[in-house]
Amino acid sequence: MDKIVEMLQGVFFIATEDGDQPRVRPFDGAALIDDKIYIETLREKNVAKQLILNPKCEVFAMGDLGQVRFSAVARLAEGDEAEEAIAAIGKYHEGATDKVAIFALENILAKLTDRDGAISEIAGVI
Repeated sequence: MDKIVEMLQGVFFIATEDGDQPRVRPFDGAALIDDKIYIETLREKNVAKQLILNPKCEVFAMGDLGQVRFSAVARLAEGDEAEEAIAAIGKYHEGATDKVAIFALENILAKLTDRDGAISEIAGVI
């Protein structure tokens, strides 16, 4: 999971479902805590509402290491778990959980492709 999180340190994209319309949005921060990947967005954004209604999502990132694509289930984190993720990601101030939605990405099935085209798959219930 370390390699996946490393690739999520730049801009990455998350695909969600908005009724019958797919939506893709940029994100820019993730953290690995206790083998769980966390992302964050503002609660008021449509992407947060969509992930709460249908937590299945797809993630894509591309960088110096190659590219990663994975499916996941985005579980809304609360309380101390959310506060720890906010601090680790570092975009928002601690104590902002009333405004920030923190999601733990679980049931990850990832495909990493390096610059030479070598493919590796990572599966994990985290």
